Amino acid sequence: MEIDFSRCVGCANCMKVCDKNAIRYSLASARKPKMNGASSSQDHQTDVSKRNFIKGSALFVAALSGLSVPSVAQNRRRRRMNENHERGRGAGNLSAIPKHVTTPPGSRNLHHFTGACTACHLCVSACPTGVLKPSLFEYGFFGMMQPFMDYDASFCNHECVRCTEICPSGAILPLTVDEKLTTQIGVVHFEMHNCIVFTEETSCGSCAEHCPTKAVRMVPYKGELTIPHTTPDICVGCGACEHVCPAVPYKAIVVDGHLEHQKAERPKEEELKEKPLEEFPF
Repeated sequence: MEIDFSRCVGCANCMKVCDKNAIRYSLASARKPKMNGASSSQDHQTDVSKRNFIKGSALFVAALSGLSVPSVAQNRRRRRMNENHERGRGAGNLSAIPKHVTTPPGSRNLHHFTGACTACHLCVSACPTGVLKPSLFEYGFFGMMQPFMDYDASFCNHECVRCTEICPSGAILPLTVDEKLTTQIGVVHFEMHNCIVFTEETSCGSCAEHCPTKAVRMVPYKGELTIPHTTPDICVGCGACEHVCPAVPYKAIVVDGHLEHQKAERPKEEELKEKPLEEFPF
């Protein structure tokens, strides 16, 4: 039997269905050829204990350095925002930085997703908006290259279930469109002190215009100005509000991912009277 590695996505389904245990993953080892017909007893023997010690030491150092902690992703974002602040691009409040990374809809929870994902990137390729991106340390050292929801890059279409249909490993389980509409992968968080309505006393409202469930809406603030108000119960965590927020260096509105996906309440009809725009202004 031959395997076409150019088409293999590493889903491991072949291992699950083979009842003869005839296929498995293993570390490839390079063997030195025998010299001058020497017997096998004179062959060089690899010291496995030394190799395992080196691997273990490397993982231990990585853990000590914090690479196994998902918060590294937020630390990277924090440093980038601080750089913008030092360049004089404004002030802001760090409390609007999400505490948890957001996993794709259908992944159920962080443990299930990181345990089953093979980083084949089929979902990344299929995502129509490009919100799914390969991670660096968002899931820690052992979750490198597993996809995450990058709301700096884009947002999740409210009725799209493409990634749930294409995942070969079961890391992202199938969802119907109706199930997707109430799947809460994260929840909105608003920091007024970062909002340009507060800092610059100018009108905005981009987040409310692009929220598909109206979990973000504008309420009276000062004079004719309005400011965002959130209703987390009907938020699905799509990231549209975060993606379009123009506040720098810190976003005024962000999505904090759920470790365990929740079910959002359906918005009332009166909350959906204003239809969101199809194109983003930023």
